Amino acid sequence: MPDSSKRCRLAEVLQYDCTLKPGEKGPTCFPFPRVFRICPGKPVVEVTAFVNIDINTGEVTVPDNVDDIIPKTRPWRDIRPSF
Repeated sequence: MPDSSKRCRLAEVLQYDCTLKPGEKGPTCFPFPRVFRICPGKPVVEVTAFVNIDINTGEVTVPDNVDDIIPKTRPWRDIRPSF
């Protein structure tokens, strides 16, 4: 990983997608992880689609070229509406 990425860390949120079907006692829920890259001084970026998650161990590996494939970001304060 490039030097700028070494200071970054990953955070995982386990989110659930639930459905309620008539006649069942409660909802049926399925977990799915979401992985975020947090770098000092930069907006947080969801990288779930770009990382590899081992289903058996939960280990997350980040590709070496992650800086080239994640979306470019800007802080919200720098985004101006275009009307």
